[in-house]
Amino acid sequence: MTIAEAFQLPHTKSCLISFVGAGGKTTCMFTLAEELIQLGTKVLVTTTTKIWYPEASQYDRLIIQSRSEGFWEQLNAAEPGTIIVVAQDVLWRVEKLKGFSPEFLDTVRHAGLVDYILVEADGSSNKPVKAPAEHEPVVPASTDLVVGLTGFDCYGKPIDGNTVFRLNEFCRVSGKSAGQNIDATTLLSLIRSPYGLFKAVPAKAKKIWMFNQVDTCDMLKIAEDVSQYIFSQSPVLNAIILSALNHEQPIKKVMSRR
Repeated sequence: MTIAEAFQLPHTKSCLISFVGAGGKTTCMFTLAEELIQLGTKVLVTTTTKIWYPEASQYDRLIIQSRSEGFWEQLNAAEPGTIIVVAQDVLWRVEKLKGFSPEFLDTVRHAGLVDYILVEADGSSNKPVKAPAEHEPVVPASTDLVVGLTGFDCYGKPIDGNTVFRLNEFCRVSGKSAGQNIDATTLLSLIRSPYGLFKAVPAKAKKIWMFNQVDTCDMLKIAEDVSQYIFSQSPVLNAIILSALNHEQPIKKVMSRR
């Protein structure tokens, strides 16, 4: 099963998918983009915050708005079956791309020039789990699907700066203290809290929790038990996906209400 199949994406022009959380957002976004262009679609990849400058192999066209003439014309001219990475500017000092406001991406969606818009909507500093800061996540209002990621690497680990991004916010959201271990109830609080993983998500958007980094059979058994508990307690979720995005077959299990 592909990521696109697991997401059960709607067949609408300019479907907008926002990725939040930690533990594989960028990998998931670009892997999904590769799957979608195999279907002959035009895929736009961008951010509302910052993302690492992508490898040349990850895209077919790169459009930097501040350094390009005719942004809309270039977007329209891109061929089906291509990945277009777009950004407002390049931050060379940190080798990152600066993204757009969510309002601008709403405008891009409504223009209907691409089939899919994939948006990285917050940062995670390469940690497997996070809680959002006050200004996060930055999710466009026209988002159709929000994918919240958590890395299995956090499970059973102490709540500390080695594992958690935005430690103070995480403790407030989870109701746990630094030094306690991350368990199923910790992750449930992160998912269900209005200040947690799906904070400020548009009401109409579907919500998927992706438990990534499930790399072994032993991990899968634990992840299944955790996910069944969380799914039973989280009616807000449309689906839970267990994944190992670094595997050739990335999807390990899907639990869905759809």
